[in-house]
Amino acid sequence: MNISILLISKLNKSLRSSHSLLSVKLYSVLAIILFAAPHIVTATEVSSPQLTLTSDLSTLVKDQGTRIRWRASDATSCTAVGGWTSRTGTTDNHWVSSINQTTTYQLTCTGEGGSVTKSITLRRDNDDDNQTEELAPQLTLTSDSSLIEANGSTTIRWQSTNANQCSAQNNWSSKTDVIGKQYINTIEETTLFTMTCIGDGGSVIESVLVTVDNPSPAVTSVELNWVAPATNQDGSQLNDLASYRIYYGTSQTNLNNVIEIDAGLTSYIIEDLPAGTHYFSISAMDLNGNESTRSNVAAKVVN
Repeated sequence: MNISILLISKLNKSLRSSHSLLSVKLYSVLAIILFAAPHIVTATEVSSPQLTLTSDLSTLVKDQGTRIRWRASDATSCTAVGGWTSRTGTTDNHWVSSINQTTTYQLTCTGEGGSVTKSITLRRDNDDDNQTEELAPQLTLTSDSSLIEANGSTTIRWQSTNANQCSAQNNWSSKTDVIGKQYINTIEETTLFTMTCIGDGGSVIESVLVTVDNPSPAVTSVELNWVAPATNQDGSQLNDLASYRIYYGTSQTNLNNVIEIDAGLTSYIIEDLPAGTHYFSISAMDLNGNESTRSNVAAKVVN
């Protein structure tokens, strides 16, 4: 603290006039004035906040997400506005699970030197929404042994993709798993094993042939057996069954031979068939000539 002192010395003066004498005494006045010493402040430069805002992806398709990342320097807090919730960390990230439309994400970071704002826009690609075509099922069907002795055995294996269920036809039991295997024993003759798998994109059919090296005597006829229906398709009692129709041929999709037989039969032998694989299906007829839907298709190899 600096002290300034003002001293006015004592003065003795005599003032005279022709009429009177005036003595004036001026006494010294001591004036002390106190002044606060000046405080010198050194100015420090304050940096403005800096912000980096990025996204792993800039364009999203349906149900696709991305992560937004940011890093701020010379900032004490950050606040988000727009398509996301409030954030306070100066270095952080935010997961965007999905967007339905093009969306802008904005972030403002504040520090002693001011504030900075940046934004990033994520675009929604709607072209993917129009891709509704389902993938067609694929099926691989194999046999552990393709050539066996008469009354031998093998294991049939299958694996399907883009399928919901699979079913077996031709000489083996029905299966519904899309991946599996089945042991087949006592194979007397060359046999074709067929499987159909169905999915949202359609169906697929594959077959595998197991050849018997020393087959039993050649078969030129096929015996069909079935269970007589007891009800109509609407569930009512069947009282007017008139006959059966047997459809057969060498193509599973073209059963162009038809035999109509009496309703009292539950089996029938078709003779003199040429060598090869033959397919069979049967339907029922009532007295009014109405025909039921056909049964499943069975297959038999004739050699």
